[in-house]
Amino acid sequence: MSLERVQYLCKIVEDKVGLHLTDDKMYLVETRLAPVLEKHGYANLESLDRDLRIGACQTIVTEVAEALVTHETLFFRDTYPYTYLEKLYIPDIIGRNAKSKHIRIWCAGASTGQEPYSLAMLIREKFPELHDWRIDFFATDVSSQVIEKAEQGIFSHFEIQRGLPVDYVLKYFESQGKTWQVKPVIRNMISFQQQNLQSFNSYHDNIDILMCRNVMLYFQPGFRRMIIDEFHNSLKEKGILILGNTEASMSNRQDLIPALNQAGIFIKASAALQQAS
Repeated sequence: MSLERVQYLCKIVEDKVGLHLTDDKMYLVETRLAPVLEKHGYANLESLDRDLRIGACQTIVTEVAEALVTHETLFFRDTYPYTYLEKLYIPDIIGRNAKSKHIRIWCAGASTGQEPYSLAMLIREKFPELHDWRIDFFATDVSSQVIEKAEQGIFSHFEIQRGLPVDYVLKYFESQGKTWQVKPVIRNMISFQQQNLQSFNSYHDNIDILMCRNVMLYFQPGFRRMIIDEFHNSLKEKGILILGNTEASMSNRQDLIPALNQAGIFIKASAALQQAS
């Protein structure tokens, strides 16, 4: 397939979900679109490309975009964000929100669910005092397929072995032969929803914990700035934004203050501090 055709398909993806595929990633196109070709009876990418150019239905456009999004993830990824939440930030939230007994969490770019489930298990395991609190926990991803998998909470032995402590496996998962399923006590904490980061829904406000890790690096700088601005608007005063450790330099907002020695973690400045700066 010609480079021009591949670039056209990649442009569709960027317009649809903001994902920018650099030239060194374009080899992924043919492999990842093979299931889409088979599902819709296309003989090759050229046939798909032709239909997209003449106005294929939005369902196919969406499937093309979803197929090209990367969904690499694992439980308790990088460890340190969860340690920071456990030792410093969640205890602070408990103090600040003691009157309302209400916490709002949003995990954007949640992929197949390992990161939101990690946070849910952390809360359940380490903070029994929150069991009677209202916790609004949203996990979103652009792909309907991965959100469906995340909602089911079923993982292979390989996925379970990547980052999960053994005691968490035994306590929060049920063996199903060759797979493991997250128990309802954890699954029911989270509302999984398909969402494109280009369109923000009304529930994204007054967020205490906003996690979006290793997603921004796939976006163009202008789109990154837009998303960071939207994340800032979504956060409650003193809310926390957790990006990937390689994304620490992607926020240049002075009112998102880097957490000390915690790459990619930012705290939304208080209103008084914002007015003073």
